[in-house]
Amino acid sequence: TESGPGGHAHEADIVVLGYFRIARAFLEKLKQENPELCSKTMIVDFNVSLSKKLEAEGFQWAYGDLSHPETLSHCGIESARIVVCTISDTFLKGITTRRLLQNLKQLAPAARIVMVGEERIDREDLLALGASDVLVAGEVAGQGLYEMVQAGLTGNTP
Repeated sequence: TESGPGGHAHEADIVVLGYFRIARAFLEKLKQENPELCSKTMIVDFNVSLSKKLEAEGFQWAYGDLSHPETLSHCGIESARIVVCTISDTFLKGITTRRLLQNLKQLAPAARIVMVGEERIDREDLLALGASDVLVAGEVAGQGLYEMVQAGLTGNTP
């Protein structure tokens, strides 16, 4: 297993695949609400320039190319309790969320696997393939906008 901060082998309860908008927002919320989980959270991304920033914030970081399962197996992903893929098909290169999910189920069979989809059909497909949960970002944003509009119409602020 590769070394994490301080030269220790990666042992993370939560593995976050990809570091983009959704991952950034999730990790900010995690830092605010459960800072003790930061050291138990590993971000896997291909962008090496992120490592120092994320490690300075208390997270573990590991290089990984999501289209190559062997790079994920070197991260210690098999011991994760929860694997969160924050990258949708639009941004994945060389693999789809469906294929990635199949790889993750083999690499971390005991983990709860949370995926991100772009459309309702993605949720249906990924759940049918064994994802534990699927977030469709547009639906979450739509729900938030609805609540803001409702609050504006009733004079209440969210």
